[in-house]
Amino acid sequence: NSANSYLIMAYNSKLNYCTASPDSLFGVRFNYACYLHDRQYRNEVKFRKTRKQADIDFRNKIYEIFYNNTKPLNIGVKINNPILIKSISPILGFLVSRIYFKGVFYFAGSAYVRS
Repeated sequence: NSANSYLIMAYNSKLNYCTASPDSLFGVRFNYACYLHDRQYRNEVKFRKTRKQADIDFRNKIYEIFYNNTKPLNIGVKINNPILIKSISPILGFLVSRIYFKGVFYFAGSAYVRS
């Protein structure tokens, strides 16, 4: 029934939605972006996007999560200073989001359910 389907599709922050790659880097957890991306790829949404738009949204959501990060960073050394976190997180987010975008662009095409 639809109630069970909703429970299966509900976001769980403890799950790894980035199956083939880490769902957190540098102390920033971005598995919510992977969850949203997976739902688009599996056509579990009311308003379906093209694969290209789903990938662009994925990239942008990863960047947004890094941009809004206020938790300590770990880039080989732990960074707890809020000013440094706010300065460095967007740079890391830019890099991570672009790498993940290219990864799904080149390697995840077969996972996109065409309907």
